Amino acid sequence: MNTDNQTRAEMKIGLLLLMLPVSIVLRAWVLTLLWGWFLKPAIGVDHPSFAVCCGLLLLPEFLLSGLAQTKLKTIPDVISADIISPLFILLIGWIIHQFA
Repeated sequence: MNTDNQTRAEMKIGLLLLMLPVSIVLRAWVLTLLWGWFLKPAIGVDHPSFAVCCGLLLLPEFLLSGLAQTKLKTIPDVISADIISPLFILLIGWIIHQFA
C-alpha cells in the first residue's frame, strides 16, 4: 500500500512539473492577447512582450502564496512553501528575464 501512495505522489509531482511550464506559456499568451485587445485601446499602453507577460504572471503567485500557508502542518510542507517555492518562482522569473 505504501508503494502505491508513493507512486501516486511521484506521478502527481511529475505531472505538476510538466504542467507548470505549459500553464505559464498558455497564460502569458492569453495575457498578451487580452492586453492588446483591452488595455492598449483603453489606456494607450503598448502591450508587453511575451516574456514580460510570463514574469507578470509570476508576481501574484509569489505575492499571494503566503495566504495558503496557514493550512500547512508538516515541516516538509512548511519548507516547501517558505523556501523552495519562492526560490523556484525566482528561478522561473530569472529564466524569463533572460528573454525579456
